[in-house]
This record gives sequence, structure tokens and C-alpha cells, in this order.
Amino acid sequence: MIRLLSSLLLLLVSTSCVSQLESTAAEGADLGRDLTYYVVSQPEDDKQLNEELCSQLKDLERNASTGVWEKIPQGTDVVVQYQAQWVWDITMYLHSMSVTFIEVQTELELAKGTSTATSMIRENPKWHINTLLTDILAKTNPGDQPGERKTSEH
Repeated sequence: MIRLLSSLLLLLVSTSCVSQLESTAAEGADLGRDLTYYVVSQPEDDKQLNEELCSQLKDLERNASTGVWEKIPQGTDVVVQYQAQWVWDITMYLHSMSVTFIEVQTELELAKGTSTATSMIRENPKWHINTLLTDILAKTNPGDQPGERKTSEH
């Protein structure tokens, strides 16, 4: 009986310490350095994740800016939208974040990804964004490896 309870407890603890990453890209999708990106801010986002997304895109040598949907600059090639799910577990933490890249001209979804972390892991927003961008860009630009990433000086 003790062995069974120990096994169940171990299973419960090990499954609660999980982070997940899922991403997909349209066939032939290109999210290269020669495109112009616009991260659409979310009105309910008081953590300004749009600014961090924009900053990390710039670190990855992408021409990126951010602002509201109504003010997408002319000449923008790709709109970046995101959703964040914050959860309360003694403190607020970012449970999951989804990022979608949409081609402006055709309104087609080029790529999307979701990063999820449980309360036991509690990854910060920068980690979620970095993980998503690294994975998505690797699928759309195999030549862009994480080791080629520039560091941001803040």
C-alpha cells in the first residue's frame, strides 16, 4: 500500500512540473530578417508583453515595432498577435502564452505557437517569449539558429 501511495505521489509531482511547447508553420512560410513585423498590443495587457515580444524580435535581427491594431504602419509585412493566460496560485504567474504570425497582404497565418508552464515551474514572460520565437523561427528559417542571436543591451 505504501509503495502504491508513493508511486501515485511521485506521478502527481512529476506531472505537475511540466512545461510544454507546441508550434506549427505553414508550408513555405518565411519569417526572415528582410520582413517588417508589427506586434499588436493587447488592451488588457498591463505587463506590456508586446514590448518584450518586439524587443526579442529586434534581438533576432527582425525589423519590429509595436502598437495598437488601428495603427499598423504601412509597409508592414507580418502582424504578430499574442494571448497570455495569467493564473493565480499564491501569486500571479504566466501559465501560457500563444503567438501568431499573420501575413498582412493575404491575412494568412504563417506560424503560431503556444508555451505552457505549470505553477511548479513558473517560467517568466521572457522565457515564454524566447522559447516561442526560437522554436517558430527555427521552423520557418532553418538557417536562424539560437546561437546566432544578438544580445540586447537594456
